[in-house]
Amino acid sequence: MNMPMLEIRNLQKSFPVRNAFGRRIGEVRAVDDVSFSIEKGRVYGLAGESGSGKSTIARMIMGLEKPDAGEILIDGEVLAKMGRHHSRHVQMVFQNPGSSLNPRRTVGQSVAVPLDAHGFSGNRRQRISELLEMVQLPANFAERYPHELSGGQKQRVAIARALAVEPKLLVLDEPTSALDVSVQARVIDLLTDLAGRMDLTYLFISHDLSLMRNFAGTVGVLYRGQIVETGAVSSVFEHPSHDYTRLLLASVPVISKEEAAMRPKIPLIDGEIPTAEKLLALREVDQQASHQRG
Repeated sequence: MNMPMLEIRNLQKSFPVRNAFGRRIGEVRAVDDVSFSIEKGRVYGLAGESGSGKSTIARMIMGLEKPDAGEILIDGEVLAKMGRHHSRHVQMVFQNPGSSLNPRRTVGQSVAVPLDAHGFSGNRRQRISELLEMVQLPANFAERYPHELSGGQKQRVAIARALAVEPKLLVLDEPTSALDVSVQARVIDLLTDLAGRMDLTYLFISHDLSLMRNFAGTVGVLYRGQIVETGAVSSVFEHPSHDYTRLLLASVPVISKEEAAMRPKIPLIDGEIPTAEKLLALREVDQQASHQRG
């Protein structure tokens, strides 16, 4: 049996809730006993709305937050014991490429940051050119500044920077949400091509299920810090078993009658798509009514 590239075991993380005087009055469980794994060379999609805990999980994988409980293993090695060389194995591509690039640095300087941090001793200029070529940008882009680039070009630079130290795992935190739809598709095509050429493994974090359908192989649906459904993308999308998954799928825009027919039928409440709590309440009412009829 092959070792997973990423394994998450019973991960937990809470944040304190404080009043206006700074006194702790409670806590919010952002990640609640989450477990999943990603095989080498695969794409795992972590789906959920804002506030569901997706980015907190990403930050813990990157070592930016410490879990309250549970373990993170990267290629069989416990993250807490990896030390500085952790960043050689895993890198992250952030949501907004505009804010993730330093406006005072040229593209070449930004791409060189991880090279310098890890003591790269080869031809620096040549390596930067190679990285830009990997993401389909010309070598002369190294002299440009972020404000001279389009949103898609900025994200390609961010991907090049993440690839600089040849990581095994990329954490993609909403990598296309700030881009136009046509640009999104080209960035996804680029990531697919890079995965095949460089044997990369991806954790793809997104609220956009239409993108996830075409990119990820396995999906986990995160709701209030818990994975409420997981499985192959085709299975989860065609036969969702949890009400929250149905709610997310019913919210995906469609462009054809065939796609509309595949969407789960969700009852409307007061003219709006109901929350998961309302859906559960409706189910309880239906069950009680059925019981009374029986």
